[in-house]
Amino acid sequence: MTLFLLLQEGQVEEAQALAASVLEADPENSEALLTLARLALVQGDLEAAEPYLQQAETVEISVETRLTRAALAAARGQRSEAEAGYAAILQAQPDRPEALFGLASALAEERRYEASLPLFLRLTQLLPGSGRLHYHLARNFMELSRPSEALESLARSLEEDPQLVEAYLVASRILRANQRAEEARELVQKGLGLMPEQPQLINELTGLHLLCGDAQAAGQTSQTLAESLPGNAAVLANAANVLLVQARFQEALALCQQASEKNASIWMIQGTACEELGDLEQAREAYYQACLCKDATWGAANNLGLVLLRQSQDRQAESCFQLARRQAPGQPEPLLNLAIVYARGAQHSKARRCVARLLKKSQLPQPIAEQARSLLTVLESTQEGNAC
Repeated sequence: MTLFLLLQEGQVEEAQALAASVLEADPENSEALLTLARLALVQGDLEAAEPYLQQAETVEISVETRLTRAALAAARGQRSEAEAGYAAILQAQPDRPEALFGLASALAEERRYEASLPLFLRLTQLLPGSGRLHYHLARNFMELSRPSEALESLARSLEEDPQLVEAYLVASRILRANQRAEEARELVQKGLGLMPEQPQLINELTGLHLLCGDAQAAGQTSQTLAESLPGNAAVLANAANVLLVQARFQEALALCQQASEKNASIWMIQGTACEELGDLEQAREAYYQACLCKDATWGAANNLGLVLLRQSQDRQAESCFQLARRQAPGQPEPLLNLAIVYARGAQHSKARRCVARLLKKSQLPQPIAEQARSLLTVLESTQEGNAC
């Protein structure tokens, strides 16, 4: 078995030992030098990879050295160099899997999903038995807002690799986003049948229990996981969320406050608990902190705006709702809230335009549609009153 094949098969220690042995006998063996360079890359030791690669390049410039050079550039964040390196290889060898994957990944990191899609599609044609490649294709479809094709690719991914945890998680989130929480729960439970103690799947199942209205089951899974993974932010967030659903606001707040590291979800739950307990100042601060987190979603800015509205800080609330709209243009709630702000400020034309855009949206949730129509009725009556 060659050194490169050992690496591909995941036999890292064997590859490292054999490469070192080969170099003792032949210090200019290119395959051994590149093997050690790639091992250093995998281990994140970029400084160690460079001299091995340079030495291999002095022996010969080959497709293998170019692949390794492009991979090193990508690891250093030198995207243009990495892309150029992979593209040059693909000109000579259009179906070289490592170059296809390297270029596709680099493009995806730059959010150039239309450009990366055909590369991932070609990879799944060349290596149809790779569950992970079907998973990457699914992620690409998801980013392009093509959920049906993403779910098809994830199903194929799990067919090829039934223990690919990431595929279960992404499929679950797509199903949840499309109001198919029960299907998501069944899928995650299937994964847990194969991996009973997998913490990410247990955590996902907790949230799905809540979405399906099964607070008791959610409480059981969150408690089990919290005991096995104390201090884990995602686990703590789900446990606190269960307490919120059970109207145990003080306990939820205490659980959030004890977290040593907080993500956006924990700050959001803390804000909600404070609101329910009547402490608007603390709720405002919690939502503000959620907005500052890297994993913040539109909901953080939207919730902050709602608290500011309750505090009659309409101008600041407007800025928050505008931010939420920029973060999630398709979400109806920030647009409705902007209409409310404009109506409160007697900017009736702006408010009507917001409501009109809102009511044009397809599949508008019933509560939001009702609020929008009620607001429009008020705005129209105000316009008639002014006309009189």
